[in-house]
Amino acid sequence: MKINSPATRLRSLGVLLILVSLMQNIPAQTNFMVNVLEEEQKRAMSIFKSKTDMAPYFLSYLVTETHSWSTSASLGGLTGTGSGKGRTLDTVLRVGTFELDNTRGRGGFRNSRPLPLENDADAIKSVLWTVTDRTYKDAVESLTQIKTRLETRAAEDNIADDFSPAATVRASAPVTPPKINLPDLENRARKISAIFKKYPEILNSGVNISVTATNRYFVSTEGTSVEHGKNLVTFAIQATTRAEDGMDLSRFETFSSAALAGIPNDEELLKFAETVAKDLIALKNAPVAEPFDGPAILSGRASGVFFHEIFGHRIEGHRQKGNAEGNTFTKRVNQEIVPPFISVVDDPTIAK
Repeated sequence: MKINSPATRLRSLGVLLILVSLMQNIPAQTNFMVNVLEEEQKRAMSIFKSKTDMAPYFLSYLVTETHSWSTSASLGGLTGTGSGKGRTLDTVLRVGTFELDNTRGRGGFRNSRPLPLENDADAIKSVLWTVTDRTYKDAVESLTQIKTRLETRAAEDNIADDFSPAATVRASAPVTPPKINLPDLENRARKISAIFKKYPEILNSGVNISVTATNRYFVSTEGTSVEHGKNLVTFAIQATTRAEDGMDLSRFETFSSAALAGIPNDEELLKFAETVAKDLIALKNAPVAEPFDGPAILSGRASGVFFHEIFGHRIEGHRQKGNAEGNTFTKRVNQEIVPPFISVVDDPTIAK
């Protein structure tokens, strides 16, 4: 496997911008939020360009809209329940040039702000302008400091550009929030968590059920407009105890799906809860394992998380620029970084 493009030019907005390149054939639909974002973006850019010689060359808005339901229980009784809705705005504004802008050397440059929950265009635009204006002033100040620092320091080894242009993409793939009966979730949480009443050796236990519908709306001055959504259901069973020598021990099972139908039924969940309890008691009574220095084989979710941590984060653009980050691949463009018998597929559109 090789890195075939400069890692320092990668965007750092997560999966959303990876999806941009994979959704180019999906037609965009008219959406209230996208329209509001594009209108305010154009207005803001026209104001900056008319009043200053240090105008932004890139501006993007990312709105994350969530509908959520959650409930938790322990030993057959509810410990928490509720539902909610949220909207968050992330703004990225770049002043300078692709080669050198206000983001150089910074560990991250996104700033999150809450947006009104109602579809009130004027209220949303008011927040957009307030955040954009503040972000612009901060960007100008940062670029001035960066230029001063570069003039007084030795040349940097990492001379990659701070950003790169991208093709315009317009795509739409939002999701509709599911219809959730919260009392039904509460009853399931009570039922499954009650299994731990039979095990006094277990000090703490609980069941948590969460359902989240997330839609993201992204627009940029490059003309890109992307709507993308996903539904996620998570069912977690956890328990903890303490060994005779004082060591804290824990055991958990987690199930995730795009719909409630993908979660095991109650009969299966009760068996999983029993397994968690019995495994934990066995662990409590087991002798302490001796330290081991040798090879390890990771499988399933563990292998994916491991690869994500050691590779995924280290090719993010802003991390390549961060002085406190591990710049492992900064100078490894077009070089092999793992044995050829290992293959990696990057396709976030895969459902399972």
